[in-house]
Amino acid sequence: MNIDAVSSAVFDELGPGLFETVYETVLAGRLERRGLRAGRQVPVPIEFDGHAFGAAFKIDILVERRLILEIKSVDQLAKIHLRQLTT
Repeated sequence: MNIDAVSSAVFDELGPGLFETVYETVLAGRLERRGLRAGRQVPVPIEFDGHAFGAAFKIDILVERRLILEIKSVDQLAKIHLRQLTT
């Protein structure tokens, strides 16, 4: 399955200007209808300086526990978006 094609189709159908959560919700639903597990807002715990943080980060969509999708609703990607992905 081409997840990029599914996400492009969702954007094409909904159009620009919506909140990220709208695209996230619809895309996760589309993936699930195609038989994939798509968890939304999956917490990522971290430990830093001896302290544990249960949900320091959240993955927008986690597909089949292997693929992370970071949803953006912007006109143009910026360096900060790349930093978010690499973190």
